[in-house]
Amino acid sequence: MSKQTFFYATSNDVKAYIQDIEACIPLKYFLAGLKEKNSLAEYDSLLKYSNLGKAINTSKFHCDRFLVVHKDSKVLIEEIAQAKGGFKYEVSGVLNPDSIIFWPAGEIVEKNAIIEGIIVSSSNSDKSIELYNLFVKKIKKHFVKHGIHYLGVEAGDLLKKGWRFAESLERPEAYDLR
Repeated sequence: MSKQTFFYATSNDVKAYIQDIEACIPLKYFLAGLKEKNSLAEYDSLLKYSNLGKAINTSKFHCDRFLVVHKDSKVLIEEIAQAKGGFKYEVSGVLNPDSIIFWPAGEIVEKNAIIEGIIVSSSNSDKSIELYNLFVKKIKKHFVKHGIHYLGVEAGDLLKKGWRFAESLERPEAYDLR
């Protein structure tokens, strides 16, 4: 059974958090999800990802997410046959059980909103749990608990100013974090 932790963060909140994690352990990050090409978008530091902490969609389910592994780990890609012919390629925790998924989502300044982020263990393997525990330990250090979520410092200020905090802006505001 996977473990998960939910959070809301601005770009600055996420950058400080990731910088602290990367000072502890060498990691690799891969853009996760279903891809058209059999290649990996790899980062040796998530700080090099230009949209870190900026939601690229109004729903977390359409925001970029990352497979996170120890620097010396090999990452496998699943080839998936398509009904109309051809293949797509999946980068996920299913074939990479020693990983976690880091889904930062983040701020949409022009909509005064922050989209929910999540950290998920890929399995109960020792390496997956080690990575998950490190990410959660650092989130507890940098963020403040708010119900089942953690809020970055800047995010907490924006919540007080009335910004929307949601997993999707398409959902009614009644489901937003308050």
